[in-house]
Amino acid sequence: MLSEPSVARWWWRDHEDVRDEFEDPQAILVDGELAGVLDIWVRDGGGAGLDISLSTPFQDRGIGRRAMRLGVELANARGHARVTTDPEPANVRAIRCYESVEGLEVIPTARPPGV
Repeated sequence: MLSEPSVARWWWRDHEDVRDEFEDPQAILVDGELAGVLDIWVRDGGGAGLDISLSTPFQDRGIGRRAMRLGVELANARGHARVTTDPEPANVRAIRCYESVEGLEVIPTARPPGV
């Protein structure tokens, strides 16, 4: 899934590196099929961060929005009052989705130079 073009284009690193850096990956299942992964991680300075990847057939179906809502709820239940996500600014579709999730702060973050 992480190597699919519609997913990989938004990650700054090789998909193997991304997978190795997951802190607390949660499987996103739809009718028993792996649709994606939601990673919940602790931010420097406090709070939680969310990263999501959805396999191409599961995009544009509201699944990501529901998964991010559940991620916010889980992070809050773990004591994190601030929950953020940091999408690539050009990923307008994802940003629109994330902005609709109550309790999720969206911080568009540009790819570092040379990456």
